[in-house]
Amino acid sequence: RTRDGGLPSGAESFPGSFEQLRAIHRHTKSLPPSARADATSTLAGLSADLGVDDLRAVGRHLHHVVDPDGSARHAEEDYGRRWLTMAPLLDGMHAIDGVLDAETAGRLNTALAPFLVPSGSDDTRTTGQRRADGLSELVNTAIAAEQLPTLSGATTALQVEVSLATLTGGSPLPAQLHSSSATPVWLTPTAVDRLACDASVRRLLLDPTGVPLDLGRAVRVFTPAQRRALASRDGGCRFPECTRPAQHTDAHHLEPWAAGGASDLANGLLLCRYHHRQVHEGGWCASPRDSDLGANGPLTFTGPAGQRLESAVPRVRGPAFHPTRE
Repeated sequence: RTRDGGLPSGAESFPGSFEQLRAIHRHTKSLPPSARADATSTLAGLSADLGVDDLRAVGRHLHHVVDPDGSARHAEEDYGRRWLTMAPLLDGMHAIDGVLDAETAGRLNTALAPFLVPSGSDDTRTTGQRRADGLSELVNTAIAAEQLPTLSGATTALQVEVSLATLTGGSPLPAQLHSSSATPVWLTPTAVDRLACDASVRRLLLDPTGVPLDLGRAVRVFTPAQRRALASRDGGCRFPECTRPAQHTDAHHLEPWAAGGASDLANGLLLCRYHHRQVHEGGWCASPRDSDLGANGPLTFTGPAGQRLESAVPRVRGPAFHPTRE
């Protein structure tokens, strides 16, 4: 029905569905009166062969062709309707809601498309979960690129404050994730162990009353040179069947860094963020088939239900890789 409660002109004899009729009315009502009748007739003639979504798309295109000035004006009005909110829930999760203009939504859908493909036969995530993980990947990539605007003069980074006891597995107490939210965000020791695999670590020494005494220099767990060598050796995620490229991976320690595991190539391998989480929180375990070669040789991935997947070392990509060289 129209805004005044009546039916669009010609509705009584329209052979299509009500949703098709409403789509036609929506895309013709704002056209110049001189073009409205022809546009309505054109769309009505196409309704027998098009579904509602396709009919809407044709209607938008027709509006651009018939009334380009009006389309430009409506595009600016639509852009003004954009909004996005993040609201913390009682359990620490966050709800995201909003409306995006068509151009931004198109870019976002394009960026998320590669992450909607399953990462192998073990990937049982829903499409919605893959989309959420894809958004997380985009955020990780943007932060790692260090090309975001500065905040209070500092580059944007994910900052986690954790006690030495929690980091080394001697305490079950959580760590705190610093964020702009007024609600504290807590991380489990397992999550901290995963984040510490491939991060910068800075020592903060406190006196017995909690007053900071010394702030050490930030040191990368894996150096940039080692990260490049891992990318050359592994090519991407080492989990069987996964095809995520190196830029969407973390450097994982076979023996945890916080437990004394060395940050060297034999103890490191690349895992995409989904499989990295599976190894830490999901019950999977990666182990070398040859202890002398470590991650430089084939690996066996064992799942929580006893699954066994074999991962050979991929063919070297790029410059020749020499495990003994820095």
